[in-house]
Amino acid sequence: MLSAIADYIKSRRNELGRHVLFVGHAIRTSPDEATVESLLHEMATEWAGEHDIELPDEEPGRAALEAMAQRVPSHLERCRRLRALTADRRPSEAHTRLARMISDGYFPAIFITDPTDLLERSLRNQHMEPETDYHLLVAGQDSPE
Repeated sequence: MLSAIADYIKSRRNELGRHVLFVGHAIRTSPDEATVESLLHEMATEWAGEHDIELPDEEPGRAALEAMAQRVPSHLERCRRLRALTADRRPSEAHTRLARMISDGYFPAIFITDPTDLLERSLRNQHMEPETDYHLLVAGQDSPE
């Protein structure tokens, strides 16, 4: 999919800086190729176990994430838990490619549903600073969709 997006954008070089990028939560992470969505489910399931919350057999990760969103109103606390789980992960090739395209000026604004900082780390590796070189909006942290 990333190749299709890159080809589409590159074919419209004359429109540089007029595109907005939306990145979903299914992007994979290094080193084990786990998706961000699966990491969110893992974090919430661990939290549910710590609080003796019974989860259904079908889609326990989704149910745990919904329970956590309802019972942990502090966004900061949810982010701390996720950060602890993702601290040892590296930006994937997809993060790096996206950061290069952003650095090259293809996207002045990025909308993501990925609550990790992996894309931001890739952007820092490209010597880019938020609000100066790009604008990033993280949306939907608590939504299983």
